Amino acid sequence: MNINNIMEAIIKTDNYNIYKLEKSIYKIIFENTSYSLVNSLVKSKIIMGSSTDEYYKIITFKAESVKTLHQYIHEYMLRTGKKGILISDAVKLIRSLVRQLSYLLEKTFSTILGYNQEDVIVINDETFIFLGGDLITNIDIDTELTMISCPFSSREFFFSPEMFTITELPAYVHYKTAYFSLALLVIYTLLDDNEFYSEYVKCRQPEKIVEYLQNHPIKETKLYWLLSRCLVEEPKNRSILLI
Repeated sequence: MNINNIMEAIIKTDNYNIYKLEKSIYKIIFENTSYSLVNSLVKSKIIMGSSTDEYYKIITFKAESVKTLHQYIHEYMLRTGKKGILISDAVKLIRSLVRQLSYLLEKTFSTILGYNQEDVIVINDETFIFLGGDLITNIDIDTELTMISCPFSSREFFFSPEMFTITELPAYVHYKTAYFSLALLVIYTLLDDNEFYSEYVKCRQPEKIVEYLQNHPIKETKLYWLLSRCLVEEPKNRSILLI
């Protein structure tokens, strides 16, 4: 059965479509096979009760709701009249995505070059997953570096400082480039505004990012310090300690 012929996707992108079937069954159908990505969601049990087909192109699972991060933030604003999500929800976001990233790092020796808003999906308003399979790359275990073989723009995902230094391809960056980008994604959800990122892209100074959090309720919280550790300019010195 070709699901594309009988049902319209509720979420449609160039790389994957998400369909809702009867009895709250959902299917994520990828354009291309991505073993690392699918395993990071199914075998890690981030998506509870999920399964995949033999070609690693379809994930099937049951849920009450599935929406994009944009929809999640917009619905929160409609309910409360406030921009940005709650700190407690931001903690859920980072817990979910760190769990997925940890599986990629430890089980498949791969990392994520960077996070964008478009490829983050929210399941049951509790679990956040990243579906940007084209941004997953292998890590050289000896050097802790990952290779970049095609050009990217800072508009495609949140850039770490080292991404701006690339002048030719192939290029290599530390696998913890993902930590910096993830921190930027979390800040975006808290502010529901890209102004901080636009300013950072102009000056390329990580410390400018933290300035945007000084007047936010996040200041001095555990999440604030977690993000600060991710935003260190030297990649090797970055860390993510779950809270």
